Amino acid sequence: PFQKEVTLGDDTPSEIEEFCMDVDGSGNDVTAFAGTMFNSGINFCVDWIFVDFPKIAQPGDNAPARTREDDKRDGTRPYWTHVHATNVLEVRSRIVKGREVVTYMRIREPAADDKPLQIRILERIGDVAVWSVWVKVSKPTEKTKWQRIDDGVFSIGEIPLTPFVTGRRKGK
Repeated sequence: PFQKEVTLGDDTPSEIEEFCMDVDGSGNDVTAFAGTMFNSGINFCVDWIFVDFPKIAQPGDNAPARTREDDKRDGTRPYWTHVHATNVLEVRSRIVKGREVVTYMRIREPAADDKPLQIRILERIGDVAVWSVWVKVSKPTEKTKWQRIDDGVFSIGEIPLTPFVTGRRKGK
């Protein structure tokens, strides 16, 4: 799988073609990203693609409303992140308007040796989807304490996350 380049249809918008040349913001095209996801999915039966977007000031934060032209000019765009199954601590889902959606997820995020353990929480509450990042601030001899260091809202109203599953699902 993925020995040949992924091809797009003739009617694919140029914006999508451009995105597919660098889906993760690190220079990996859709073929390289999909190949990595496939191999990891085979090894762990499930992996995740999280579509992230750089945090920018939102209207109401004393910032003017942004346009697509602002994003193009600044190079601000969504990017895909491969969330390894081994970093997923908890996932919850439920049926919303006839389809299953992720309503909660806790992810252990890799950190450099000199950085504390970091956890990202993605949560959907009603029609609002939010995220927060927490770091461990307690010493090894103390009861575990966490501190929130960042948070935000997903403007699309849902958690931009999808599983890649290679096995058959049993039960919930």
